[in-house]
Amino acid sequence: MHPSEKEHYCEFIPSIFLKNKRIHQILGPSRIRMLLFLAQKISGPIFWIKSPKEKIFLHPDGISPWLNPDRLVFVYAKNQIDKLWAIEKIIESRSSRLIVANLNKSPNFNSIRRLNLAIKSDTPSTNHPICIFFTDCKIDIKGVESRWFIKSAPSWTALGENDFKSIKEKWIFKRVYCRTNTIAKWVVILEKKLLEHSIEEITVQSFGLS
Repeated sequence: MHPSEKEHYCEFIPSIFLKNKRIHQILGPSRIRMLLFLAQKISGPIFWIKSPKEKIFLHPDGISPWLNPDRLVFVYAKNQIDKLWAIEKIIESRSSRLIVANLNKSPNFNSIRRLNLAIKSDTPSTNHPICIFFTDCKIDIKGVESRWFIKSAPSWTALGENDFKSIKEKWIFKRVYCRTNTIAKWVVILEKKLLEHSIEEITVQSFGLS
């Protein structure tokens, strides 16, 4: 990527980018991981629009190594129409750089068009938002900038020198659709070095796959 283009993208993992001011769809059993990687690279509050009956729940102790739970702002909507309305208003306000919603069906064309117009609009604010839709694998939302499938891969633990324990977690990140780029796949490895149960160092690597 040319250096002049980087300001239009968020590099949430080394060599892996999401375009700012766009809507992206995330699929797969490990889709929450992508949100956590993004949250580390984006400052400010994270708005999560959800219904009271949704089963997805983020435990504060589980996510605290990745982000401060206080950054999460939950907005409850009784149905998908209300969710999309709330997303549009948050985008227009430019009060958050990361907006997340779990959808159980694909929005209609007019709804996606309204959100795209809102998120792409030029405003005096430098707060360029990214909107994330979580869905199951049977839903393809038309009008998104990109679509990703995230799943875990075998991980391992190793004992190192000076009583260090190295825990390596691995995921497959696959970009299954992108409006302006090609289909691509990466292995993402997160290595945590622990000493007496405290994390001393975290490193993240990504390797492109053909």
